[in-house]
Amino acid sequence: MRKKIIAGAMILALIASVGCGKKEDEVEGVAKRTTSTVTVATTEASSTEAPTTADTTTEATTAASTETTTEVTTEATTATTQASTTTTTEAATEATTQTTSQALTDWDVSKEEGMLSFLDGTWNMIPGGTATTTNKGATLTFKKDESFVEAANENNGEYAYVYMGFDRLFPNMEDDTNFIEMQVDYSSSENILVDSRATIQILTAITDKGEVMALRETGNGQSALATYCFDYDKVAWDYFWVFKKENDNFTMTKEQNDSLRIKDGSFYAIKWYDCGNGANLQPVDVIETKEDWYGEELHAVSYIRSKTYPNSIYAPYYEIEGMEQYANSGGYGPALCKVETNSQGVVTKITGISYLGYGYYNADQTY
Repeated sequence: MRKKIIAGAMILALIASVGCGKKEDEVEGVAKRTTSTVTVATTEASSTEAPTTADTTTEATTAASTETTTEVTTEATTATTQASTTTTTEAATEATTQTTSQALTDWDVSKEEGMLSFLDGTWNMIPGGTATTTNKGATLTFKKDESFVEAANENNGEYAYVYMGFDRLFPNMEDDTNFIEMQVDYSSSENILVDSRATIQILTAITDKGEVMALRETGNGQSALATYCFDYDKVAWDYFWVFKKENDNFTMTKEQNDSLRIKDGSFYAIKWYDCGNGANLQPVDVIETKEDWYGEELHAVSYIRSKTYPNSIYAPYYEIEGMEQYANSGGYGPALCKVETNSQGVVTKITGISYLGYGYYNADQTY
């Protein structure tokens, strides 16, 4: 009897245990298995060939996100690289352009301030106008805020510190700086006396070869300053000494040169440099007068800086068609000429005008 009671109690306990446990196992077991299954599925999705829908979505989203991020990053990097390259290239190009050529500036050297600014620096003589010579000539040093010039000649050791004042060579012409009166303030030798004077005609220009200057004594010439510092054995043409500015980095591009050439024109010009089949020509204005030249009345012309043509300080290079005899010196020889050009800016006729003196030329004597 006791055994039956114990057996029955065990059966009831087992039934109660199974009934309660099943419900708890279902809730907790499903929850745990679901979490475990999802975790396994996510892990397996990266290695299985047939993922579930959830796995596919996750993979597609991840891939799309990765691809988009990669593309955006790549495009942004490419754009940045291209922008950087373009900016660097443009900056380099611009820097190169600025180094090799400058914007054309119409220097107004007809007034003292403009002339001093242009002259500021050191100028070395080109003896005889021969560009390839190794002989040294005088050196002139100007300062834009001073009315003094240092003149030195290494060949003979002469040195002078000279006061200078600008004036008009021709009183009836509006060019206030084409004439310089020089007075020696200090000299290194007895050859050039203190307070001795010289009167100098000056002409300045910018060619495709740089900034140049020509000086010539007016009057009877042969002043001590000109004789010992400049040296008459080193004049070029028409009694001009030619100087070129030191450390001159100016270069003229082909386009700039072409824009400066006068086309279909007839004009007066200073021929600065000539070689081969062309020459550097600077347009000038002239005044025609009748001059009593030692008892003979002459048809004379004198020139000043041109107001007819803009940028007249420049002397662009012109080809000379069929007139190569006027371009065979291979050097600098400032000379007054009458020029004619065609529609391409090529010189078709050039006539030299003979120099008289005191800044005047004989209009009736040509070559």
